[in-house]
Amino acid sequence: MDTNKDIWIGIIALAIISGVGALWLVESYRISSMIVATPVVSVSASVATTTVASSTPVSQTPQAVNRTSQSVVTVAEHITGATEFASLMATSGVAALLKGPGPYTIFVPTNAAFSQLPRGTISQLSASGVKRLVEYHIVSGRAVDPSAEASGSIQALSGDMLNFSLGTDDIPLVNSAILISAYKANNGIVYLIDNVLIPPSSTQQL
Repeated sequence: MDTNKDIWIGIIALAIISGVGALWLVESYRISSMIVATPVVSVSASVATTTVASSTPVSQTPQAVNRTSQSVVTVAEHITGATEFASLMATSGVAALLKGPGPYTIFVPTNAAFSQLPRGTISQLSASGVKRLVEYHIVSGRAVDPSAEASGSIQALSGDMLNFSLGTDDIPLVNSAILISAYKANNGIVYLIDNVLIPPSSTQQL
């Protein structure tokens, strides 16, 4: 009788242990399932990428070379590759008009710019025509900064208007000429340009 009782007690204890074990397995599986199901958020993926637009400076008036020990006339006369304009400035008598305190602005075309003119453009001009041509490259009473004259006109010494604008990449232009270099003199500023400035109604501007 005691033997049967012990057997039944063993069976009941085994059943209880099995049930507890089964419950533990179920709970463990449920917890592990929750952990696996929880999404992993990538910190790098959640960080927004901000692109800052670069502000590359646009092309402006060339940095002026210091020639303050010289006058604008002397500077213009000694620019390499611009002897044609210096000669015209002297022979027309305009150079003698620029001896004062100024300030003056002189736009000096290169020799290459003169060579691009139609044959006879300069040689067929009268003395007064040459003088007007030279004076059209000069502004009296102002040291002009073309980059500050983005859109507008200034009267040249000839009485005609010089037009200022911004070209490709915001390069400042005087009429159709690009500024190559700049020189600061003691009575103004001199610019080397790549085009001859032709006064209005004289001939077509190049």
